[in-house]
Amino acid sequence: VETAYNERVRALEAEFGALRAWGQEQQDLAAASMRRTRELEAQLGAADACVHDATREKGALEARLHELTAETAMLRSADERNHELQRENAAVVSQISVLESDKQQLELTCRALQKELTKLDSFKQSIISSIRDDSPYAPPGLSAASGLAPSASAARLLSPQAASNLSSTYNSYRNPGSASAPPPGPLGYSPYASGASAAPYAYGGSAPPP
Repeated sequence: VETAYNERVRALEAEFGALRAWGQEQQDLAAASMRRTRELEAQLGAADACVHDATREKGALEARLHELTAETAMLRSADERNHELQRENAAVVSQISVLESDKQQLELTCRALQKELTKLDSFKQSIISSIRDDSPYAPPGLSAASGLAPSASAARLLSPQAASNLSSTYNSYRNPGSASAPPPGPLGYSPYASGASAAPYAYGGSAPPP
């Protein structure tokens, strides 16, 4: 009995030692699990901080995206305005070209009118000279010496028909056939327009009435 008891005690002591070793092993595993848990919690905190930072960056990026969208709309509007200004500039350049052409045409017209004015002034001077050289009541442009032909200065400026009309009018003054005043010449000249007497007279006769 004592031998069996001792064997039973030894067996229980061996089993208790094994249980103690297993318990220590479990304690070691629990401690390792706790350390691992603490490490995972620290990593989770860091991950939460990263998520928070990422969320903040996402908000900043969304705000920047909104600003970029507004700037893009402004750039589109500016580009459209630029195209519109380019079209307006092309229209203005075309109008400037037309105005330059009109200006050149007006300059040519002004030169032509200046030449015409010069010719008219020369014609006027020739008429005045003819009136001074000829009889005071002779139509302008006729020479008293020639009798029926326009003066040389006027003949250069008058057409053949006008010169013939002036010659006919001058003839009517040289050979009055009635007491009525002769009709005015082709240039609107009439010796009676200034209130002079309508009585005709011939060159070489008495002076006209005052």
